[in-house]
Amino acid sequence: MTDANGVVTYLNYSAEVTLDLNYDQLVNKRITEILQIDDPETGLNLKAILEQVRSGGLNYRFSNKSRLKFGIKETTITGVVSAVKNEKENHIGWMLLLRYPGEVLTEVVEDKVNLARMKRHHGNIDSGYWEIDLNEGKVWIGDDMFRLFGIRRVMKDDPEELKYLQTKMNEMIVSEDRQKVEQAAGDLINKFQGYTLDYRIIDQETKRIRYMRSVVEVHKDASGNPAMISGSALDLTWYYDEVTKLSFFKELVETAPVGILITDPSGIITFINKKITEITGFEPEELMGNKPSIFKSGVLPPQFYENLWRAVLSGEVWQGDIINRKRMVATIGILQPSQG
Repeated sequence: MTDANGVVTYLNYSAEVTLDLNYDQLVNKRITEILQIDDPETGLNLKAILEQVRSGGLNYRFSNKSRLKFGIKETTITGVVSAVKNEKENHIGWMLLLRYPGEVLTEVVEDKVNLARMKRHHGNIDSGYWEIDLNEGKVWIGDDMFRLFGIRRVMKDDPEELKYLQTKMNEMIVSEDRQKVEQAAGDLINKFQGYTLDYRIIDQETKRIRYMRSVVEVHKDASGNPAMISGSALDLTWYYDEVTKLSFFKELVETAPVGILITDPSGIITFINKKITEITGFEPEELMGNKPSIFKSGVLPPQFYENLWRAVLSGEVWQGDIINRKRMVATIGILQPSQG
């Protein structure tokens, strides 16, 4: 991390290992006077890259052929340079995320915002990421995109790889969802309009339906022109499976020919079905938030209810006749939370 003058203010341990430098050799020194980084693909050196990032506001990704020089040491380096701004959008410095290229270090290197985003994505949900630099015409696709869709990666670093990936993905999309996906893609190409879209695919290995979500963003430069497109794909099959199950069981309970009510551990009613209102004569708003004692008629002695709840709280299921404000036949038990 540097300040607005390019003076290094922070260096973590990973950077020390990557640069083969210690903390004192860099901190409080101007980075361009200590390090020399040249990117042969763009012809830019570190000083020019810092200025481009500052003025344009866009991240700069080093190519895999970039060279880092420090004194007599020289090595291949890659990574990302990001501008750092304060709350008033004033430039206050740069962040450099550097690493050695190679198969052993294929993790996504992003600016601090996208890195945090990717970590959240990968925390609990399978996801993939890609981006297009519109100014330089460069495409970057993470390996996770191919793993996510079960597509073999055979064209890495080929300019046509994104087109190949899109073709393979489109072949997997359920026919009923294909039109809305094509519409969103068309708006992205013709109007530079981002989108969030859920759709279904057929897994090529299991032949099962999977639910996917694509989130595509268009990033603009300081002049308001589209400069970068980034996209994330997430597997939400687990979510849709749960929603489907919940919808099914909710409909089953709602239309059951018997009255059903559920309380929380303190005895407050949290759910009722339609039949319970027919049986008891109470309206939903009269029951929700109250306790089942609202049904008491005063006919049965307190000992009756004490025995009932003693049986239920011990884990047994109680069945019998209850004389409430309307006579009912009831079955009462405890819902045990899932252990899985």
